[in-house]
Amino acid sequence: MRNLLSHSLWMDTPMILNISLTWLAIQEKYFY
Repeated sequence: MRNLLSHSLWMDTPMILNISLTWLAIQEKYFY
């Protein structure tokens, strides 16, 4: 169970980073 959870977190982290980077790119595009 613990292994599955850590694997899930490891898989989700890049997605969260991608969303954050995408959001920053959108903000730059529209607000600067």
